[in-house]
Amino acid sequence: MQALSPSPDRIIPASPHSFPRVISVGRDVPEGRFPVYARFARYLDILAGDTIIGITTMLEGEGPSTIVVSAHLPDSWTVLADSVLITPDMIEFCGVRFSRDTAAACREQPLLHPLAPPEHKRLTALITACIDLVCHLAADTSMAVVFDRSRKRFFSGGFDTAMLARFMDGARACLKRDYSSAVRLLAGSGYGLTPSGDDFLCGSMLALHFLATVHPGSCAPAALALPLQDGLDACGKFSRTFVRHAIANRWPAVMRNTAETLCSLARRDSPADPATVEMRIRRILSHGSTSGSDLASGFFMTAAQYLNIVSVESWHKETNNGA
Repeated sequence: MQALSPSPDRIIPASPHSFPRVISVGRDVPEGRFPVYARFARYLDILAGDTIIGITTMLEGEGPSTIVVSAHLPDSWTVLADSVLITPDMIEFCGVRFSRDTAAACREQPLLHPLAPPEHKRLTALITACIDLVCHLAADTSMAVVFDRSRKRFFSGGFDTAMLARFMDGARACLKRDYSSAVRLLAGSGYGLTPSGDDFLCGSMLALHFLATVHPGSCAPAALALPLQDGLDACGKFSRTFVRHAIANRWPAVMRNTAETLCSLARRDSPADPATVEMRIRRILSHGSTSGSDLASGFFMTAAQYLNIVSVESWHKETNNGA
């Protein structure tokens, strides 16, 4: 194979004044030239074997398989890019090369602390507030329907109706902690490159890791991790990368920051600033078309179940009485 050696005059220097530059590189980012797999308004996804590598900005945030650059990606770049070259020194696409000289490693896990009993009560109130925000702000055809039955009106037609049934049955299995059934029902189910069921399961997995740290002894992440690992092939090709990360307790920045905010606010005696909580929820929900809403729904439903905010019985009653 011919060596790929870019000419120095096209490399954008990584000085504090350069524009743009690489800010961080996830641990899973390999070296080589890889094809563009999907194009979005704010990022590119490339396919490296069975791993999806994202190129994005700080607006989307870092992750274990993400390259973060300092500037907005022009539409012309995301449309025209057909491959990306990654070397130890630089990243190149659309004929533009970004130096990695000052790139930092990605922080994969939130900084969390065990909470005292009074703080558990504050965390419960915070999770309840987050669920209310998800109900009001989530994407229409997302798995937020598991919290708000009036959202059933957004699901019409044969495919939508079938997906809705799987969503509800899968959520019920999660509440029962029957994770084998939840994975069977939800893995690969839904719309888009990352099906809603996969995103929901990722959120549930991260919630178990979160609770195992802030509320030791409350749950066992392996209860979901094992069936989710076994059911990985049923997940969408695009979402398997993120499912593997969730199993291994490796967080995308948007969820890591939210977990840290929840833990920090729960440890304070003063009431939480609603604007801070809403900002975090809006950042999650802005991810993708429904992905952020599905991820948040899985996280907060699982947290709510273990914190006794919602029970199988109360949820079942609401479902039967809902729209």
